[in-house]
Amino acid sequence: MAIRGESEFLNLPFQEKLEFLYGLPARQKRDLILSAPEAERLVQSFSPETLFYTLKEIGSADAGDLLSLAMPEQVKSLFDLDCWNRDRPNVHRMREWIEAMADG
Repeated sequence: MAIRGESEFLNLPFQEKLEFLYGLPARQKRDLILSAPEAERLVQSFSPETLFYTLKEIGSADAGDLLSLAMPEQVKSLFDLDCWNRDRPNVHRMREWIEAMADG
């Protein structure tokens, strides 16, 4: 699907928007999501893993806007996936994500 600009993306039906987003680099994905009126629904439609990898690629410092739209279950999965060293919590990474949420 060749989308030439944000306006073409915004005119897609929801499911096509979601499918289009999956193949994009994380920052482009974030920018398009945040431009969409249904941004929260788009973020909440991502699997926890997809959201996690998108946020990791963006970096916690710039992920607050997307993170603020996530469901609690998605945030919990983010912590489960990224904030443990074997069986010990990684407080430094937890703090980074909490700060990102606060910024969002």
